[in-house]
This record gives sequence, structure tokens and C-alpha cells, in this order.
Amino acid sequence: MSCQRLLLTCTDGHGGREVADYCAKSLAACLKHKLSALGDDQIGEAMTQAYVEIDRSIQGWAKYVGCTALSAYFVDHFFYIANVGDSRVVLAQAGKAQRLSTDHKPGEFSVQETLKWS
Repeated sequence: MSCQRLLLTCTDGHGGREVADYCAKSLAACLKHKLSALGDDQIGEAMTQAYVEIDRSIQGWAKYVGCTALSAYFVDHFFYIANVGDSRVVLAQAGKAQRLSTDHKPGEFSVQETLKWS
């Protein structure tokens, strides 16, 4: 029995669209590679690793530009979300909006710690 899969990604470039285009085009292949190494029981970890790998790959050439990104990965009747930056995922259900992700802004402690290690 095969799984139905769909990856949706939205990127928003800062300082141009070059990084956003690169990230949008690279994420599916990178996630597929991570899933083949980790397995389908580690989808969240695979998404995290894919985002980190893409971030590292642009650091050499994207000095003064960047992007925010969010992804929703649907596997059968489940979905997994990932985001970076101030893009957010919101679920509209029964007339109400429910936030499913947390914005990452430079002033937040968790983001500051990440930036120190980048």
C-alpha cells in the first residue's frame, strides 16, 4: 500500500527573490533525501534537517539577502509543518483561525541562541 504525499512550500525573499527561489526549488529533493536516510517515522526530524541543510548551503553566497519559509507536508491523513522566519501557518476550522507555527523573530531568545551558533 502506497502513501499519498504532498509538499507545499511558501517562501518570501528579503533583498530579492534569488534565495527564496533556491529554497523553494531545493526543499523537496532535500526532504526526500533526509527521509530516505531517517525513515518515515522521523518526518519532523527530516524536515528540520532539510531546513538546516538548505540554510547552510546558502550561507556562502547569500550574504545580504535571505528568506522566510513555511512548509506543509501531507502524508495520507496527517500533516507536518515547518517554518523559519516570520511566516506562519494558520488552520481555518469551523470559522476560527488556529495558529500552528511560531514566528521566529530576531529579538526572541530562541532565535538569538540560534543566531549565535550560525
